[in-house]
Amino acid sequence: MSDNASAAVGRKNDAGKRQWRLLPWAAVDQIVGVLTEGARKYAPDNWRKVPDWRGRYFDAALRHLAAWQRGEANDPEWGYSHLAHAGCCVLFLLALELDPPEPPPPPAAAPVPPEPAPGWDADGRGAQ
Repeated sequence: MSDNASAAVGRKNDAGKRQWRLLPWAAVDQIVGVLTEGARKYAPDNWRKVPDWRGRYFDAALRHLAAWQRGEANDPEWGYSHLAHAGCCVLFLLALELDPPEPPPPPAAAPVPPEPAPGWDADGRGAQ
């Protein structure tokens, strides 16, 4: 029998690996609640399609933090903690920074009007 087979305690080589158990699961549950309500109201993953996401999610996170700082514990619309909403916004910012969306296509150029035919002005009237 090898030394490993006779050991009374099992062995797991996980030194240096991420410790997922450190996540505060009650707080994560609140953030998932905000995500779920957002998916119902808008669409799943709609947050990935918001234009000017950097400024808008930053502003939203600060609005929720300011409301919490003023003593308003929960967002009145959905009932979740303002901190959960702010956490959600920060997750969006991090996710979009790590995996940025494709930039939208440039706006189509305005059509260039054709030159008026010789003898006609731009309003379509014959030359006087």
